[in-house]
Amino acid sequence: MSQQEDSELKFCERHVRWFVSFLAEPGLVGEELDSICSTLEGKIESALVEDPAIDKLALDVEISWSHIAEMNLGEMTWLGVLKIQTDLGHAPIDIKEIQNVSIRLSKVLMKNFEDLNEQGRIMFDIDSPLYVILSADKTEPKVESWDTPTIQRYKKALGPLLGLYSGQWPDYNDELYNRRIENNLSNRTSELHFYARNSAFLYIEGEGYEKYWNYVEAVMDPPLVRARGVIFVMLKLQELIQRFLQELPDLKTQDISIIEEKQADLEKTNRSLMQLIAVIRREEMINMRAHARALNDHLINIFRIEEVLSHVTNALQYIRESVQLVFDEKNRSLQERQERLFLYLNILLGASILTEAINILIAPYIDTLEYLIIRYTMAFSIIAIFGFIIYRIFKK
Repeated sequence: MSQQEDSELKFCERHVRWFVSFLAEPGLVGEELDSICSTLEGKIESALVEDPAIDKLALDVEISWSHIAEMNLGEMTWLGVLKIQTDLGHAPIDIKEIQNVSIRLSKVLMKNFEDLNEQGRIMFDIDSPLYVILSADKTEPKVESWDTPTIQRYKKALGPLLGLYSGQWPDYNDELYNRRIENNLSNRTSELHFYARNSAFLYIEGEGYEKYWNYVEAVMDPPLVRARGVIFVMLKLQELIQRFLQELPDLKTQDISIIEEKQADLEKTNRSLMQLIAVIRREEMINMRAHARALNDHLINIFRIEEVLSHVTNALQYIRESVQLVFDEKNRSLQERQERLFLYLNILLGASILTEAINILIAPYIDTLEYLIIRYTMAFSIIAIFGFIIYRIFKK
């Protein structure tokens, strides 16, 4: 078969699914979120129908949400994922439009959740593209076995499907296509499982598509949404750390308890994040399915979770050291004030002894004008000394 024929292999797509992580206050989750999602389905369908190039994606849109983990992040402690799914039913689509559709869906989400977002009740992961999974169940012509030579043979047909957010130029070199077809995670020659950073492509042949779809949702989706959730929370934590460091110079003038409270909030968020990462690592150790472990490891690598975690850990350590420096500085300042206080108290004590001694010396002249002059002079001197001491004690 020629290279041109190889690139013309056609995949018949069945579903497009988008995933977006979000943080919400617990009170929003439940009937209120169900109601929003129900009305959102129609709005998404309308938004897609407006564009004739992609109106076929509006078929049978379904929206659902699920829980990922509890997070200590202000009032929004509920980390979840919103899933948007449309059944294509093998309707032909232009792969190049998937990226535009994803951007459009993101705008629809932001518009419909704008009020709740401003109220601080929900926050979507808009820093990352919506994760999109394209799945197919047959090819034209039929491919008997997806072994390594066959994947290599059809790499130009597969290439556009494996980088939905990437460029789709027709004159890419072989090196790019070879990179895209790396890491097929399926252990079966009847399936293809390719996961990239922002998109994935799944091929499950024929009847196996319906038969094993529960496996996709129960085993393959959870590690993906957990990994994306980790990245989302890490980005939010990094923002909080950056804000804390920017505010730290002003916080130095405030009570140390305020600084400690803000630091404690960061540490709480970090601990809940560590718990979620522990779930991911535990899955790697105890899952008996080799395929599930391979997928879990792959997601950790492509999202660079360990690298980002190291960065967050270093940033938190820097905050601990910075807060300790502020604490030490305030302690030194307090100690200096105490030392000055003791010094001036000693001066007061000495002044009182001197006053008593003078009173004894001038007692014989009690009925004279000189006595009154000396007494008032001593009183004003003591007031001046006391005022000076108060000023020095509280002066920074």
